[in-house]
Amino acid sequence: DVTGLETHINRTGGLWDYDSRFNFAANYRFNIFQRDKIDLQIGYLRGNTFYANIAIHSNLHFEGKPKYIAPPEILNQPYLQPFEELNPDWQRYLTELIIWQMGNEGIVTHNIIFKGDEMQVEISQGRFQNPIQGIDLASRILGSNSPTNIDRITVINLDSGIETLRASIPRETLVEIVANGPLDAKYLDFNSTDSDNYVEPILRKNEYIYPNFFWSVQPHLTGTLQHQVKFYFWQLEALLHTEIAFKKGLYLTTDVGIDIANNYETYTYHIPDGELHHVRQDRRRYLTEGETGLRKMSLEYLTGINSNITARMTVGILEWMYGGIGGEVLYMPDDKNWALGVDAYWVKQREFDQKFSFRDYQTVTGFVNFYYDLPFYDLRFKASMGKFLGKDIGIDVDVSRRFQNGARVGAKAALTNCNPQCVGEGSFNKWVYFSLPTAMYSKGTSRGESGYSWSPLTKDAGQKVGTGSLFELMSNAPDEVDSLRRKPWSIKKILSGFSTTSKKNT
Repeated sequence: DVTGLETHINRTGGLWDYDSRFNFAANYRFNIFQRDKIDLQIGYLRGNTFYANIAIHSNLHFEGKPKYIAPPEILNQPYLQPFEELNPDWQRYLTELIIWQMGNEGIVTHNIIFKGDEMQVEISQGRFQNPIQGIDLASRILGSNSPTNIDRITVINLDSGIETLRASIPRETLVEIVANGPLDAKYLDFNSTDSDNYVEPILRKNEYIYPNFFWSVQPHLTGTLQHQVKFYFWQLEALLHTEIAFKKGLYLTTDVGIDIANNYETYTYHIPDGELHHVRQDRRRYLTEGETGLRKMSLEYLTGINSNITARMTVGILEWMYGGIGGEVLYMPDDKNWALGVDAYWVKQREFDQKFSFRDYQTVTGFVNFYYDLPFYDLRFKASMGKFLGKDIGIDVDVSRRFQNGARVGAKAALTNCNPQCVGEGSFNKWVYFSLPTAMYSKGTSRGESGYSWSPLTKDAGQKVGTGSLFELMSNAPDEVDSLRRKPWSIKKILSGFSTTSKKNT
């Protein structure tokens, strides 16, 4: 008995003491941007507890005003002879002029190709989230520098050295459209290879691009939400990222995390359970013993086998817990809303200090992966069947939705032959995640993304090695082009077809 207090026993057997049955709160909402709002709340509960709360709201369907609009431009009249008729000095001058002008717009040129009456360019760009804006600028540069015989302009978008999007337009149409402003995607012919196959292409490589070294240092925040000991465990590190491109598709990538500050001093709340080898549940030891360490160092080769099949091979330290070797093959037909892939990796578990040594545990993991874009609300379905890191066998199911501004929110679950007793607390592994374009919260344009994945419990069953996804790479650029995504349907649209009201003639 608690003297002077009424006591309520909650479901877990704990005590909630209260002096009053009345609770009070005040909420104030203000707008940060057109899309975003913040709620600030203070209150008084049970007659003995003050609290404060903050909530941030965002409308992921709100695109806002474009941060860049290409201005009207009058393209140069062609005056040069066909490329094959130019002397070597003029050929070199034209090639280097195009590469230089592309670079001034933040676009990397890989190859320039002359094929009969068509002029093509292979580019990479991280300036624009919407690839149409990069294609617009690249097309203008080609159009202004095209020889007199060129009737068709084609821009080929490369990501990590492989083609992910191709857009073509008649030069005459391009000249007419850009004279009035930006290029609209509806005038572009995507992923078409209608150029004359009987004409031998003339290819001019960018001689200055390889080998290429790139590095960056940026703050990186990692964290673990909602635990018994502390609500939020966090670490702020300086992430040193380096990338050496030896040739198109061949890259050595390294990530080194340098600890700045963290609150891991009490990070001993979790004792791994379950019957599988602890392929992920020892993550707290990687966080505390590897505060500063090598997060990744892998050599990767990507290649397009043909227009529908791409492949990737990877070797090295694949992620913060595993090293190994493996690869992936993806079949992704241009005219379909599905794709099929196969991946397999031999991996060995790294030591907790995240340096160059390894533990004894090793396994082979691999999956058959199916991807399908559903005709509802820009939903995407993924399913992977195979062998996971803990040597359990089963299926991983993932459903996500892409919003109008490019954000993606999803949830996934892994069901394997490791039963609830084998898994331990939580019965099976499940996650929710989101990915946001960095352009949402930056003043300029950018193709970057930031994401977060959260699981209520990190278990050993249903775990994959973190090598990234070839499908995500291949679909990134097409996902940003509205006309290439399947037109969304809804229950309302379907039911409208059953109306008993006769349709009026129009």
